[in-house]
Amino acid sequence: MIPVVFVLATLGSAARPGDLAPPGSEDGCLSAADASLALSIVVQKYAATAAQLATADVSGDGQVSVLDVVRLLDAAVLNTDLPTPPCLAGCADGSGYPWQSTETTCDDIDNDCDGAFDEGCCTPGTAGCKCLPAGGCGALLSCVGTPSLCQPCPTGAGCGCTTDAQCGAGLRCDAGACIACTPGALGCSCNAGACSDCGHCVSGRCTTDPALPGAEGCACGAQNACAGLLLCDGGLCTECPPGSPGCPCVSGALCAENHSCQGGTCKPCKGSPCEPCTPGETGCTCEGETCDGEDVCVGGVCQPSGCQQGELGCPCYGNGSCLPVQGIPLQCKAGLCALPDVKAPGSLGTPCSGPAQCGSFQGAGLSCNGGLCSLAGCPFGSPGCPCTAGGGCAGAPDIQCKLGLCVSASCSVGYAGCSCLTTGACVPGLDCVAGICGHAGEAYLKINASNSRACDILLEDSADARITDVTYAPGGASGCGAYGIFRRRGNRVAMAFICTADTAMVGRQARLTLNNATATSQDLEVLSFVCYDRLGHPIPDLSGDWE
Repeated sequence: MIPVVFVLATLGSAARPGDLAPPGSEDGCLSAADASLALSIVVQKYAATAAQLATADVSGDGQVSVLDVVRLLDAAVLNTDLPTPPCLAGCADGSGYPWQSTETTCDDIDNDCDGAFDEGCCTPGTAGCKCLPAGGCGALLSCVGTPSLCQPCPTGAGCGCTTDAQCGAGLRCDAGACIACTPGALGCSCNAGACSDCGHCVSGRCTTDPALPGAEGCACGAQNACAGLLLCDGGLCTECPPGSPGCPCVSGALCAENHSCQGGTCKPCKGSPCEPCTPGETGCTCEGETCDGEDVCVGGVCQPSGCQQGELGCPCYGNGSCLPVQGIPLQCKAGLCALPDVKAPGSLGTPCSGPAQCGSFQGAGLSCNGGLCSLAGCPFGSPGCPCTAGGGCAGAPDIQCKLGLCVSASCSVGYAGCSCLTTGACVPGLDCVAGICGHAGEAYLKINASNSRACDILLEDSADARITDVTYAPGGASGCGAYGIFRRRGNRVAMAFICTADTAMVGRQARLTLNNATATSQDLEVLSFVCYDRLGHPIPDLSGDWE
């Protein structure tokens, strides 16, 4: 496309950059309509005035090009560098700029489109403002008086706080309130120099210090350090039998076969007699990820592997070196990435007869699905979902439980139940959902208007039907060649897209990928749906369908 060039110096700067549509009755905000009209100017389907050319040149380079079209489309859903606000932000006329409004309501919305939220308003629950509906206030405040307002709270048990010092003797600050403090508990004074809950006694108080070596059954310290003869296994300090690989030793002490005491630790050795080998060589010790050639570090030894380091069932070099699967952090066990063990009643994979019997897993709530506590949208034992060794998977023998996950017996990257990074890494027909190729929920948007060229849509989703991706039809039956973007803010998703050809949008123009395989368009709430013609005029009685 040939850009429309003009002499910028003779036109001056536009009062509201990008605000083109509808021509003659501009709405004071940016939408896909403005991007559509800018595209019509670029392809010379619309004879713009000098003032309109200056307004369309949002990049400020003295010409109107596709660069301005793309920038306008982006500004329609998330404006960060133009003084003209996006229409989808809901800004009304008010003081300041003609299209801005003042912040009079504490609603966590940027009503004046200046990039700040609720400035100048009195937020309920803060000092001098109304109490929260349940009579609550923020830290160091209490709800008193008529009318009830949040006022400073005296120091003591039950009063709000931000630090332990504000609570007084025998108390500590927990979740914004002063509570009794038991000696030896985290945040309290030490109990004869000792602490419970894996705490460390530092300057007379029990605290967690990740820099200190971990105690038995507690998290490992810096660089996987553990106290005494303990070994860091799966992120926890456990008993380390003398002579075992990776365990402490003294010079000359006996170590396991093909290991010798090197620098106070039983490490691999080669030859006869068993001599230490050069770190990084195949079969020799490795430090972190350091191995020669294509070797990877497995259990502290450099070994050849076609596996991607950090993936489920593949080599790792310590806690924190594995990638998550289904949102669950993996643990490094015996040099391989695996799912954490499932043991406690109510935890992932244990029997249940109702939701009340299931707890949570790594911060994610569990539900009772098929008689087993499962992650939301991922029934225990289903392909691509967690499982217990020997417990079986749906679709066996083609699907097997490998290292805590139901995967294909001969799993290849990109196939159902196998690992992936993006949807494009999966075979056609499958989506990448939380790192596993499978079937996601989906919703299709169809436009049925003979003169439509651009659309703005504002949706609201939920945790059970969350929009994870939006793709636009590159061609379609109409040859529109839809191009668009989407942005999220909380549970709201804004979409803006245009036709790259002077052809009406007909048929499916956008595909929404949802995080739940059972979710559909019925689980989404449409807050705003507007399409425009090539000049940016809204199309009345628009016919749009969701599938």
